[in-house]
Amino acid sequence: MQTIEDLYFYFQGIILFQVAFFGMLYLITLRKEIIYYCLFILFGAFYFFWNAPGTFFRISESQFFETDIYVNINIFFVLAGNLFYLKFIQEIFPTNTKYYKLLFNISFASLPVLFLCFITFPLLGISRTIIFYTSNLISIPIGLFIVYQNWKSRSLYKLLVSYGILCNIAGICLTVFWISRYNKGIRVISLDEFPLFFLRIGMLADIFFYQLAILRRWYDQEKEFLTNELNSKLEMANIKNEIFRELHDEIGTTLSKINLQSYMAGKKLSSAGFDAKPVFSAIHESAVEMTEKIQNMLNEGSTIHEDIKLYDDIEKYAITMCATKNINLNVSGVSFSELHLSAKQKYELHLVCKEAINNAVKYSHCANLKILFEPSGANQLISIKDDGIGFDTNVFRYGKGIKNMKYRTDMVGGELKIISEINLGTEIRILV
Repeated sequence: MQTIEDLYFYFQGIILFQVAFFGMLYLITLRKEIIYYCLFILFGAFYFFWNAPGTFFRISESQFFETDIYVNINIFFVLAGNLFYLKFIQEIFPTNTKYYKLLFNISFASLPVLFLCFITFPLLGISRTIIFYTSNLISIPIGLFIVYQNWKSRSLYKLLVSYGILCNIAGICLTVFWISRYNKGIRVISLDEFPLFFLRIGMLADIFFYQLAILRRWYDQEKEFLTNELNSKLEMANIKNEIFRELHDEIGTTLSKINLQSYMAGKKLSSAGFDAKPVFSAIHESAVEMTEKIQNMLNEGSTIHEDIKLYDDIEKYAITMCATKNINLNVSGVSFSELHLSAKQKYELHLVCKEAINNAVKYSHCANLKILFEPSGANQLISIKDDGIGFDTNVFRYGKGIKNMKYRTDMVGGELKIISEINLGTEIRILV
């Protein structure tokens, strides 16, 4: 018996410490479920003090338990504890169904009714024993419903809270059973002198599982924060890569055209009878074109994808580029249809073709460049073929330009194939 009394002191110390812990936790987080749980434990501590005056205050229990002040305050502690426990459950598991909400409403409405009945029954000569037991059990129906609903929950946080609720329910039921034995004067085993022992055990288990649930939620929130931060960095990296691709493919090819035009103009300036006006006019047009493209990229709601005529624009670009190195150009299209291509697809293909033409003019040392637009089954084929120096595709390391071409072709659901042999030229085949 002395051992159980010693355990009572330890239990009460632990519970008071938990009241302080959850109180500080509420001040940090300002979460409603934590303050409700803190008040639930606080009234539990009051209840345990009030029902063990001999253990804690060396007061005669037999005389104290017979007073009206003990009985009335005792039922108040029971109902207040259940009120805050129900509020705690409601915050963790919001009412989302008709029957669930009804069960909560009945439970909350029962609390003042039970207190009123407990006060008035003695005046009417009616025993209030059943009211006392019902008051202790008031949170059990909603608790069992929660446990049933969340027993296989994927949320470990809610599952751990459910385990705690189940432990608390077990403690309440065993305590009510032991109180009934105590009130009948049954003293068979030492626990009969301490009917609240199981209620304490149930509450401590509930606290343990709730603290585990809080740790789990913090872990999940930290994981979610780190995941979101990583995703944000990846998104930013993707945006940077997209900007780089746009600059490389859109602006880079235009700059290459200006560079080649300027280079050829410089070489021919000393030639007799050379008219530089058309060349500088072309450079000016390219510069204006590049400025418009940059502005389109920066402006929200850009029209950069609109008004692209794939065949005409590629032919125009190829003519300008080939002229800078006196490359013979042949552009042909047999029943090539752009109707099935969206504006976005035409834009991406436009950049792929420009990059292919740019590479052929700058690096292939070709004399002839052939661009073919033709249907291929249900798809459309664009072929850009030169008769330049070619390269060995098995050992050649592709740069950003080729990688961007592959990326953009994949973006439109197409297929890019590079065919090349040393001294036999290179062909870029785009099937979309």
